[in-house]
Amino acid sequence: MSTENSHPLVKFLTGHIVKENQDLADAVVSLQQAFNDIGLDNISRIDLSNISYFADIPGLDTVNEQLPSNQTASDPGADQFHVFARTAVIKSSQIAGGSNPFLGGTVSNTVGPFVINQQPPFFIDFIRLQRSIALFIQGNPLPVLYFKISINIFPGQPPFVPRLNMYNIIPTSVWVQAKILHAFASPDLYAGLKISSGTLQITGNFTTNQAGIILDAASKFICQLQLLQKAKAVNIPQGLYGQDARDSILNLPVEFSFTGNSIEKVSAVNATVFNNSFSASEISHPNTKYFVQQNRLGIMLKLNEAPVLNVSQTQSPLLDINGQAVINNIW
Repeated sequence: MSTENSHPLVKFLTGHIVKENQDLADAVVSLQQAFNDIGLDNISRIDLSNISYFADIPGLDTVNEQLPSNQTASDPGADQFHVFARTAVIKSSQIAGGSNPFLGGTVSNTVGPFVINQQPPFFIDFIRLQRSIALFIQGNPLPVLYFKISINIFPGQPPFVPRLNMYNIIPTSVWVQAKILHAFASPDLYAGLKISSGTLQITGNFTTNQAGIILDAASKFICQLQLLQKAKAVNIPQGLYGQDARDSILNLPVEFSFTGNSIEKVSAVNATVFNNSFSASEISHPNTKYFVQQNRLGIMLKLNEAPVLNVSQTQSPLLDINGQAVINNIW
């Protein structure tokens, strides 16, 4: 394939392709297409100055030297594009190499796996960082919410946040300060939720500026979100290894709403694990727990079925278990 007008990262990967390896060649073509589809006319303008990788991928550090610096950006509020190499097959912050700690696993697009010089396979994750509006409450130095809305920008005037009693949140990621959902959570810990739509309704006095919205201490808000289901992993190795995980199903809540000090509603959840089907009905004002070691905020649910996991057969050669276990809690 021709790489004359390709991005340096694509050239690097192409240079390690064995001609007979058509699957890898096709993956690099997809990688180039991902650069083209990311939303910019000129792929060389993509900000890749913050390449991160979690394993010793030979030669990737030399690509970093060829990438443009983000210090030349003329608009600090513009969207930023980043690319990260990931060695874990499953995207998870609880698996070494499964995500970038700063980005919390938010991935716009994934291409791979790539194998170079018989090294472990790795994936390329494309990240688009977007500027968000911050919601502040007087007395709390950190924002309690980051979200995005559509605003009008007038020529010659800086962008500003309109003063509305209700804001319509556009499809994107919403970031919630975990401490408003559980008192023991760290103030700088934020929970990210991918949404299809949402609203933020405010009662009481508040002001707005270019950065966001500032509520008086006595004011209240309720945020109602329509959540996106987690997309199934693609381009992962097939075979018996990991088959049990691929066969599992998890449908997250569709609706999630909260205020400045509590969770109002979590809609129904259902899952299938080792051919066991579980479900939890919609719940209002659920109990929460902050898990320090996992750095996670848990929402306690109540199973509709008997709280027992039965395993009679596993498919992966790495896991051979059978028996029965009682489920004490589900979060």
